[in-house]
Amino acid sequence: MNGSSPHGPLALRAVAAAAVSAAAALVAPLVVPLGAQATAVVNGTLVLGSGPNATALAGQWVVLHRIARDRAGPVDSVRTSVRGAFSVSIPRGDSAAAWMASAERGGVAYFTTLSAANQPVTLSVFDTTSRAIPLRVAGRQIAIAGPAADGSRHVVEALALANDSTVTRIPRDSLPLFVIQVPEVAEQLAIGAGSEVDVPAARLTGPTIALHAAIPPGAKRIVWEYRLPPGHSEFRIAGAQPTASLDLVVADSGATVTGGDMHQGSATVIGGEPALRFFADEVPDPSAIVVRFAATRASTLAFDVGVIGVALILVVGVAIAVLLGRSPGARAAARDASRRAGQVAGACLVAFTFACGEAPRAGGAGASGSAAAITDDYGDTIRVVAAGAATAAQRIVSLNPVATELLFAAGVGARVVGRTRWDMYPSEARAVPDLGDGINPN
Repeated sequence: MNGSSPHGPLALRAVAAAAVSAAAALVAPLVVPLGAQATAVVNGTLVLGSGPNATALAGQWVVLHRIARDRAGPVDSVRTSVRGAFSVSIPRGDSAAAWMASAERGGVAYFTTLSAANQPVTLSVFDTTSRAIPLRVAGRQIAIAGPAADGSRHVVEALALANDSTVTRIPRDSLPLFVIQVPEVAEQLAIGAGSEVDVPAARLTGPTIALHAAIPPGAKRIVWEYRLPPGHSEFRIAGAQPTASLDLVVADSGATVTGGDMHQGSATVIGGEPALRFFADEVPDPSAIVVRFAATRASTLAFDVGVIGVALILVVGVAIAVLLGRSPGARAAARDASRRAGQVAGACLVAFTFACGEAPRAGGAGASGSAAAITDDYGDTIRVVAAGAATAAQRIVSLNPVATELLFAAGVGARVVGRTRWDMYPSEARAVPDLGDGINPN
């Protein structure tokens, strides 16, 4: 469809195309392909705001986007009806593609995934403001790997930044909306996979990450990683922003943590490598927390950064979904759900390591008995047997798209017997039974 208005579909396509193209590699595994159907018609409603107070928007452009690994961008557009309704048709014969719809308000593009034909969707947009609306840290997770051969450690952090207002906060002039502190000694700082903020909007300046992205109501996930150089026997959390929920995992069985009223969870074993978990709620100043390492030898386990990221994305994903309740009761339930997700994430790490058939450590149990056991904070114990054992687990249910892709890349995709509706890559994963979404699976 065409239009002559300067704010019509062509202008919107230019805005949306830039956003989608920049995020295509990240978004593609998270949306559901409809092109495999001969014809897919998706009905939706465009609203201002969210929840019971949302109002329908008439006469607004909604843009249809094709998302695939070969290319991504807008392919069609349609105006909403007087009741805010719209319908988009998916082209035939494009089985490799997935689809999203977007709309613009106040110079900000908003997107929604298209889940299936004839299943209605709601696309929410918001008014914008550059006023100093408070942003809070709803959750923060930190994973510190064991020492490498040179004594350095890899660190991955994830943060859920929440906007509890009803409007999207946008940057004012060149000032960042939020600044994330990074340890001054950090090296090779980079935005990590799974971050919901585009790399250009997260500017790395010295020991900080300055966010210049629009933050709509709800929450945004930011993931970053860096290297802690050799010669450091302790790690101090950077940043003094109050944090509603803080989780810390350290691949060091002798590590100690002081400050912040941190509680120690049960010790875990990941592929034979000891790891400790610490957690706290309502931390007023995370920079008061110090981790002191005991291990100085090189880790015998390849503590893959991508696998750490999978766990953190799972934890923060649940935190974003449930840590936005304003009442104390809602936030308490949210923190409990986030902690449960952390325990599931730990189990995912164990399952991934053993599914890939890692050899047991010298002096450990042989192939017939090598196992990892996790006892979580609720007293439940999970035991996973190594791949070479007669009783090894042969069936894997993956509740995260990144984990599914890693399992297939590691050559154990044949053992994956369940996935979420978002797990679409590689193409072989689509043949695995769909169990629903990762938070409330069937």
